[in-house]
Amino acid sequence: MRLTFIGGGGHCRSLLSLLPDGVEASYADPTEQPGMPIPRNPLPDDQIAGPLHISLALAPANSLSRRRALIDSLQSREFVTLVAPSAVVTPGCDIAPGCAIFHRAVVNQSVLGPHCIVNTGAIVEHDCHLAENVFLGPGVILCGSVHIGRDCIIGAGAIVLQGVHIAPGTIVGAGATVVRDILTPTTYIGTPAKPL
Repeated sequence: MRLTFIGGGGHCRSLLSLLPDGVEASYADPTEQPGMPIPRNPLPDDQIAGPLHISLALAPANSLSRRRALIDSLQSREFVTLVAPSAVVTPGCDIAPGCAIFHRAVVNQSVLGPHCIVNTGAIVEHDCHLAENVFLGPGVILCGSVHIGRDCIIGAGAIVLQGVHIAPGTIVGAGATVVRDILTPTTYIGTPAKPL
């Protein structure tokens, strides 16, 4: 199988460590990205054959709209989910196509919508539900029954307490603790998390 990553750079290089043996990869990007150990595919995204994985990360926040536009423009394509060998995904999980679950992450009996990123060491506890295109930074902890709307960023080391719902389009800053539902999408920081 040959997989094409949409977007190069550091996040794409990290994703390469999740590839199973025997999978060849290239990346599609308008410009050559320095330090990429795989070849660049010069074709436009809609002309690339075979399965894809969107490797353009959500952070920094200004790439959120670009990632959403890519997802919308490539809806009819086949996407591959990548799971690190050291990640734990328990039985009973429902993981949609296009997700990436990084090293030492734990996903326990939860639902991940398409194109979610569960970064290194993040924990998604039982009965959580992540809508499409949710980015969990390294070390995020989602206690049980957390619901996160689409196109959200939960920054590195943030904690979301049990049963909390987060509105679509919300950004939770690094190290924040979310103790109650977030109904209005904006950026939240601090402990307890408050609008910036």
